[in-house]
Amino acid sequence: MAVCGYEFTYQWSMGGYDSDEAAFERYSAQPLFVLGPTTRGNPMFAELKDLAGATAPVITTMPDAPVYPANEDPAYAFARDEPVKMKACVGPAGRTMMLTRMSEMGPMATIFATNWLSGVRFAPAMKDGKAIGVCGVEVEMRWKQPG
Repeated sequence: MAVCGYEFTYQWSMGGYDSDEAAFERYSAQPLFVLGPTTRGNPMFAELKDLAGATAPVITTMPDAPVYPANEDPAYAFARDEPVKMKACVGPAGRTMMLTRMSEMGPMATIFATNWLSGVRFAPAMKDGKAIGVCGVEVEMRWKQPG
């Protein structure tokens, strides 16, 4: 994660459980969202494309798209008319858990789009009749036009 250009990493453990899987199972239904795109570390779930027989998550609830921020750096003006393309990990509870890739745009626009994605809800991916978490879920957002 980077804040104001300073990169840092935080590693944590959920003690008191028999395994990391048991701890994750307990907390995966809770709202959790990693702000900002990351390509570092291991994704929390397998890639959807690698899971034979799994069905993709389907968007069930989508908040209104934000208006492109007026105070964004003019160098990123090209992004205003382009859809924001994101890849995310969606947990078994149908919530976005991690953003893994995003279209290039300015810092304020990234925050707006990331907040929008945190409000999207999914019917989770399914495999063998069980809800599962997957990564590599493609989501697209178009900016609301001002006025």
